[in-house]
Amino acid sequence: MTDPNASVYPYDFENDVRGLTKREYFAAMALQGILSRDHIQIGKIAAINAIRYADDLIKQLNEKPSS
Repeated sequence: MTDPNASVYPYDFENDVRGLTKREYFAAMALQGILSRDHIQIGKIAAINAIRYADDLIKQLNEKPSS
């Protein structure tokens, strides 16, 4: 369903801009959520958890729905 290395935004041929990958985009969104909570995780721990959330989301998106 989703390639974690695919670009979030369409490719800009004129400026050779590929943008963020889906994995990077999902991790950034997760990190934003982590840092917005009252009990803030710091630095590397927050980044590692954001990446784990992104990987988990991609894994779930790629699983076939059970009927």
